[in-house]
Amino acid sequence: MLSLMPMPQGAPSTIVNLRIPVALLTQLDRYIDRLEVQTGLKANRGMMARRALELFLETRATGTHALAL
Repeated sequence: MLSLMPMPQGAPSTIVNLRIPVALLTQLDRYIDRLEVQTGLKANRGMMARRALELFLETRATGTHALAL
């Protein structure tokens, strides 16, 4: 049986597969756990990755970045 999940609200989006080192993923999971305890709100890997990418690109566009990548 096929289960259809509703599309997320907001701007159109797509799924991107990304290879991440296990150590980095473990670090992200620990951060999410701490964040959920501190705020009482649910968070997930996708949400955190989207926000991190968004902030990274914003800093690159405004020239306020410290790293030269």
